[in-house]
Amino acid sequence: EWDNEEFRLSLIYFAGDPGKLNIHLRSVINDILPTTASKLDKLCRQVVEEMEEIIYDQTRLSEKSAARKTRQIGNLFYLLVTAFGPSYLWSSLEKAFKKQPLAKRLFYKNCSARMTQLAKMLPESMFTLQQEAVDYFAINRFLDNYSIELVNTGDCQINSPKNPEGGDLIMKPVQELISLTWETLAEDIKFENIDELGFAAGQVVQRFGNSYYAGTNGKDYIKHRIMTFGTSLTPEVIHLKALGRMEEYTSMLDLKVSLDVLKRAAVITMGFVQYEGEIKTNKDRFMAAFWAGYSLGRKKKASELKENQESDN
Repeated sequence: EWDNEEFRLSLIYFAGDPGKLNIHLRSVINDILPTTASKLDKLCRQVVEEMEEIIYDQTRLSEKSAARKTRQIGNLFYLLVTAFGPSYLWSSLEKAFKKQPLAKRLFYKNCSARMTQLAKMLPESMFTLQQEAVDYFAINRFLDNYSIELVNTGDCQINSPKNPEGGDLIMKPVQELISLTWETLAEDIKFENIDELGFAAGQVVQRFGNSYYAGTNGKDYIKHRIMTFGTSLTPEVIHLKALGRMEEYTSMLDLKVSLDVLKRAAVITMGFVQYEGEIKTNKDRFMAAFWAGYSLGRKKKASELKENQESDN
């Protein structure tokens, strides 16, 4: 019956006990088309289908945590609350049911703030940071698909004109971002927007950090060299310190870092110059992409999976 447009749905938000006729009406969304509700449900299921492989193959989450995260990102309310915050749930929900645009700027701000806070507790917070990365990609995909299929703006393709928030509106799937970072020849890498640049920067900093960890008796690169004295990471610090001093640290500490990693770091550094203006005006967007790339740069280990499973119990 979801295809029947002869009737409309209403969504009512209330508090109190209906059984005692004690109801406090908070808000109402009227005239919801059944097909719109059905399409939103379909978009959520598409998000799960795309992200499931990433959750199980690219994170260190235990099976229990991975299953819980999969359920969460398939829920429209969860996606909107995580993206825009609890106080904006009802307004964003009404926009979604009315097929009105949902801007990403607040989403980037909230996501970046959570990730930046978690980053101060690295490496202990890595698993939580990976869950934030999953949310980041899931919400991005939902909002992109929503803009294409429901808002129907007509400018939401990979090679579309620049949108007001900088870069193209559509983000590549995670596997394509990983492929761009590591499988494309370093000299052939071209970043189409600051999302791709930020993700690649995070991946390369994480890969270099693995070598730093091995060569310094277990010291964390970000905490030991970059975010010293509790400072926060910024695009400028990533550019000049995290990436810009990799060759110096490699030589000074005799680290076992491949030339390929250093070449990719150099290419990414050049990308900072290319997108300098957009990064300055879209700092939150860049930092969210960076932390997503950084957190997904960690490979699964059987021992850690066992520890995570035990912590879930």
